[in-house]
Amino acid sequence: MRYTTAARRLRPAMPAADLRREMLGAMLAALLLVPAVPAQAGDVATPQIVGGSKAAPGEFPWQVALLDAATANTFNAQFCGGALVTERWVVTAAHCVFDGRVEPPSAVDVLVGTTSLKSGGIRVDVDTIVVHPRYNERTSENDIALLRLAEPVDVETLPVVTLAGEAALTSAGTLATAIGWGDTLVKGDRYPVDLRKVQVPIVTNRVCNGRRSYDGDVTAKMLCAGFAAGGKDSCQGDSGGPLVVPDGDGGFALAGITSWGARCAAPEKYGVYTRVARFAAWMEKVVTAPRRGAAAHVSTASNAAPP
Repeated sequence: MRYTTAARRLRPAMPAADLRREMLGAMLAALLLVPAVPAQAGDVATPQIVGGSKAAPGEFPWQVALLDAATANTFNAQFCGGALVTERWVVTAAHCVFDGRVEPPSAVDVLVGTTSLKSGGIRVDVDTIVVHPRYNERTSENDIALLRLAEPVDVETLPVVTLAGEAALTSAGTLATAIGWGDTLVKGDRYPVDLRKVQVPIVTNRVCNGRRSYDGDVTAKMLCAGFAAGGKDSCQGDSGGPLVVPDGDGGFALAGITSWGARCAAPEKYGVYTRVARFAAWMEKVVTAPRRGAAAHVSTASNAAPP
């Protein structure tokens, strides 16, 4: 199912067409008395994002957690991730803050400056939520939103990949890093207190749209990453969080936003991310709009090549 405010920590399901294919495959498999997906080494429960590891304190200072403002316990309140792109603006997935309508800003807090959902950091109010005007809940197209904090924070921000730098920074084979507090199990659920990271290679949309993968559901505004064999992936609760790539200067740049996928870490079911380069201009327009007051420009990574 897709994210709703009543069902925190749920990564959105695959688009409807792919869901129908998965259901049909499962039905046929049941008739043959074999499992729909063969057992894989990656199916073994591990205390990680799914095949990842614990992030070091301060390793990703721009990473934030989206919290249910009505829930005092930070661990229980977390439902999505995000990234600071200016001292006052957070980018996340539209499906994190939209369920038939845009969530009121008062319903969402942002946790900044910590890798732990149990201690540290500051909890900041949100005063504005801007969902992309062409976000499509059914297809997950344009799955991006911006949240303005009620007050600026003194935390390092994350540059975004632009169209000019897309080819150099997000080419197939580039090792990207997905980050979040999402589910760490392939089967069942186990949510971590501490931030997790996992490295996955970017794959072409052609591969991601293969018949055994998403069969045409991945659009030019989406980006895929993962291993054909599975075993490493983002998962439920990681939605809205960043997929970053090396910026060519020793740092990171935002290439994707965790959006959707079929199951977690399953063979040939890559993680699908909003392709940030296609939205860099829209982001700049939103954060610098005069009606929203003075704002810093979104920093970009446009011309550097990865090392």
